[in-house]
This record gives sequence, C-alpha cells and structure tokens, in this order.
Amino acid sequence: MRSPNFPRKRVGNYELGETLGEGTFGKVRKAFHVETGRTFAIKCLDKRQIENHNMGKQLKREIAIMRMIRSPNIAQFYECLASKNNVYLVIELVTGGELFEMLVKERGFSEGKTRFFFRQLVEGVQCCHKQGICHRDLKPENLLLDGNGQLKISDFGLSAFHENLNEGMTLTSSRYLHTTCGSPNYVSPEVIDNEGCGYDGRKADIWSMGVILYVMATGCLPFDEKSTPELFNKIRSGNYRNPRGVSASLATLISKILVVDPRKRISLDEIQQHVWYVECKERPME
Repeated sequence: MRSPNFPRKRVGNYELGETLGEGTFGKVRKAFHVETGRTFAIKCLDKRQIENHNMGKQLKREIAIMRMIRSPNIAQFYECLASKNNVYLVIELVTGGELFEMLVKERGFSEGKTRFFFRQLVEGVQCCHKQGICHRDLKPENLLLDGNGQLKISDFGLSAFHENLNEGMTLTSSRYLHTTCGSPNYVSPEVIDNEGCGYDGRKADIWSMGVILYVMATGCLPFDEKSTPELFNKIRSGNYRNPRGVSASLATLISKILVVDPRKRISLDEIQQHVWYVECKERPME
C-alpha cells in the first residue's frame, strides 16, 4: 500500500514505488497509475549506460518486439516513456517471483507440475515464433509466475526478429541469425559454434526449452561443468545425464529436444503432439 507521507517520483501518469530489482542499465520499480490506481512494473534505464554499451539499437528492437506480442504467457508491454536521462518501459507487474526461485526451493517438480508449466512455456514461445520472434535467452530466471501460478516469459533484451517468417517456414542461409548469445547452461550447440554461418533462432529456443524441461523434472542441469569451455564441449557432444525418476515418455521427449543437429530436433508442433505433452493423469499443480 502506498504511504501518503512518502514523496514519490512521477513519470508520466505513473508514480514510482519500491525497487523490485537492479541490472546493468538501471532498476525495475513498482509503479502506480495515478488515474486508475493500477500497479505496473517499470524498467528505468539509464541513457548514458545504454550509449556507453552501444545498446541503443538493441533496446529499440526489444521495444518493437514487445509491442508485437500479446499472449497470456508473456509479460505484457504497455508503453515506453523517456526523460532527459532515462528510458522507462512500462510492463505487466508479475508478483509470483521467478520459476527459478520455485525450482531452487522445491528441487524439481512432479511430472504433473512440470507439464503444467512446460505447456505454458510452449504456448508463449509458439506465439513468438508465429510472429517471427526468437527469444534467445530462455531460462528459469526469465520465466515469471503470477499469483495464480500462470507462467509469463519475460526479458526480451536478446530477442531477434525474422521478418515475414511463420513458424512452419524453413530458413534460407541468408535469413539465419548470427549473434552468439544466451546463458551458457541453456545455449544450444549451433549457437556455441556459430562462426558466421548462422543458425535458426527458433531451433535454438527449442533446445533451451528442453534444458528447462529437464531442470523442472529433475532439479538438475543436463549439462553442467566447472569451466565454460568444458561446459560447451559437453553441450556440443549432446551427452547429458539420463534423467532419473521420470517416466519413459518424458525421457523420450527430452531426448527428441536435446538433439545436437537442429535439423533433426523436434519442432513445437511435434512437441504438442507428443504423448507426454498430451497426457493429463496428474492434477496440474500436485
């Protein structure tokens, strides 16, 4: 609840409240719309930091991409404001924390709970891919939960856009992505070995989803080494620890996602038709 005695900075029609998090380029703060009383999250980004890191073009792309996407499983973007020193991104306030925090606390989920969250992840990513958008940094830290346990994909800072590309289309080499990015444990082999030849960002997203699926089901990473070079060698090999305590159908689905050759990796449509994905034996959140 807002304190009437505490002076608040105002940006447009928003009063800025408590700090929710901090990053390289600024802070995320809770905000209140002065006319409606609705609460939002506002990313307050320092223009000097953006310029110093040559991130202006990337920020414009992130804003353009977020404006395009509307899905129950993606943190909604509302508007962009600016002052002399800062850029402000007004986004949906998601109050349930990160999926990562829940995973650490519970050390993995039941298959019912894993399926509950994975289906939502698939729906959100599919919405992106249908519009030619690749997230490129999918990981539990970028998956938020609202008060009802609904999953919301966030942080499109590394996302990219394939113009006029629908989900089922095959990329020609001229339309491949060429930027090596993402979080080391979740990055795909073709992104690691990207040496100018490029890669299909949709397939890279699917690999990251497979790692997330494995982590949710087991509480462990499939690829984890002390040094980044050793980690990348393990990812390139595609040899991961067999998931313990999971059903045969889930183990099979994971094996179809974590395929080194992206051309042989399962698609989102095929994931949605897989027997484990369509099973509904357990209560969703048990």
